[in-house]
Amino acid sequence: MRRRADIRWLRTAGIGVAASLLALGVQAAGWLEFYEFKSMDLLMRWRGNAAADARVVICDIDAASVDRLGQWPWPRAVLANLVDRLSIAGAKVIAFDVVFAEPDRLGPVHDAALAEAFARAGNVVLGYYFRREAVPQDPSTAPGGSENNILDSAVEQVIEPAGGFPLAEPATAETNI
Repeated sequence: MRRRADIRWLRTAGIGVAASLLALGVQAAGWLEFYEFKSMDLLMRWRGNAAADARVVICDIDAASVDRLGQWPWPRAVLANLVDRLSIAGAKVIAFDVVFAEPDRLGPVHDAALAEAFARAGNVVLGYYFRREAVPQDPSTAPGGSENNILDSAVEQVIEPAGGFPLAEPATAETNI
């Protein structure tokens, strides 16, 4: 009787392990991704249109803006004027999805004008990105020194692919001047 129970337990465990491995294989191969995306589309259709939050405004760098103000990237003094105008208009947060990693081509006075506009507004958020290869930089060139910046930080970038396990890869933060 004990032997029959052991065989039944081993068979059940084997089926469970095989099913788990099969599920992991199907997921890793991406065979269900198409159905996952289709189900998300369906759920969004069922939800219907959702009104945008009126408190959020996006100032977009579009073709009309480039036609009016000239080729991108614009001088930092132009962006400083934009920050000042957004601040006067009552913006709670001004976020740039732009990295100012190099000095302005037109000279340091433009960088200073932008930095002063950021300071006046007091609510500007800037982006950064991760570079996988190391870039030697001098932290002393960072405004306020390296203690106020992550210029030379050795950080780990966490990459979490859709439906996958997070992977850590060495990366260096590319930040704003």
